[in-house]
Amino acid sequence: MAQKVEAHGGKGGNQWDDGSEHDAVIKIQVGAGGIGIQYVKFDYVKNGQTEEAPLRGIKGRSIAADPFVISHPGEHLVSVEGWYNPEGLHQGLKFKSNKKTSDLIGYDDGTHFTLQVQDKKIVGFHGFAGDYVHSLGAYFSPLTSSTTLTPAKKLPALGSQGHDGVSAVKFEYVNGSQVVIGGERGKPTLLGFEEFELDYPNEYITAVDGTVDKIYRSDSAVITLQEKTDILT
Repeated sequence: MAQKVEAHGGKGGNQWDDGSEHDAVIKIQVGAGGIGIQYVKFDYVKNGQTEEAPLRGIKGRSIAADPFVISHPGEHLVSVEGWYNPEGLHQGLKFKSNKKTSDLIGYDDGTHFTLQVQDKKIVGFHGFAGDYVHSLGAYFSPLTSSTTLTPAKKLPALGSQGHDGVSAVKFEYVNGSQVVIGGERGKPTLLGFEEFELDYPNEYITAVDGTVDKIYRSDSAVITLQEKTDILT
């Protein structure tokens, strides 16, 4: 069952609720006016089908921001950051997925709030809206709820048993909520290790590049390593 996080802001206008029975949010459209956010509109996906929710608020003379598009299933909405004034009108919004962050839409003035739950993704929204957006809340589901895990595939090691090039590697993993520290593979030098840290669970490793060269009295050895994630290299 999805976790409901209460709406932040005022209770003017009409209450609305897109529901929580979606697999993911895939598109966000926002329009900003002179005194705040005039409308929000969300597209969802459920069982492979796109579901367009109604526009919440009114377009009026608002200026539409570029749509924030989320590439499901590899990308999911992580959080929403917002601001509202003493009258309960939303002034600004910013959206963040596990791969990117939108520009600020509107103004970062007033009371600040964040919609986010650790290790969960946003699958629906609710709130109040009239001529402007008064409040915004969200539904969160576990990241694994719509993700099918496939067995790990073992690839053959490349290189040889040489003693030059990359001298040692060491990896840390996460199993559930526990950090598992792997052993040192190789023999570290006085230079120590260079660290490559991932922002788990919002980032994951996708590839490892390396170069192999022939070393004197050895068939080959790993000379360089470069890790890639879904966000950076």
